[in-house]
Amino acid sequence: MVRLADRLGYDSVTKTAHYSAHPFQMLQMVPMLARFTAEAPHLRLNAGVLLLPLYSPLHVAEEFRREVFVARTRADAIRLCAPYLGAKYKAYHAWRQELPADDSGFDQEFESLIGDRFLIGSPDEVAEQVLALHRRFGVNHLVMSTEWAGMPASLATETIEMIARELFPRVRQGL
Repeated sequence: MVRLADRLGYDSVTKTAHYSAHPFQMLQMVPMLARFTAEAPHLRLNAGVLLLPLYSPLHVAEEFRREVFVARTRADAIRLCAPYLGAKYKAYHAWRQELPADDSGFDQEFESLIGDRFLIGSPDEVAEQVLALHRRFGVNHLVMSTEWAGMPASLATETIEMIARELFPRVRQGL
């Protein structure tokens, strides 16, 4: 995936750490980033490091990166990503990692869970969501999570290609 992101002109890749939560665990951050340097020489590599004992891990994940999925239509995007992204949040609920009392929690239906939590839709819709983040908060670099446990590599590849070919140009045009 990092080679493809490099070829498609992505600016950066961020490697995070999930060590012990099957099936969401990942390889260790530093060895993976070292390997990424050989695979994708033009990308800026970001290490997602925080002293999590000082923060709510869920809060950090929600504040510093966005789950992003783009397809031809919003309905297609929801249909395609819900089995994988939805499973992640069902696991959060099972692990009793919930949001503040003013949120409905992670046990709701996927479409209700989306809210402004995820950037999901057609390239036009997601571009507008990204531009809204820029206008409201001055966001000028977005760390995106675009694949989840169990997602076929072909679907993840289609997504990052559509992001590069259709979403990025729309966002750049809107800035």
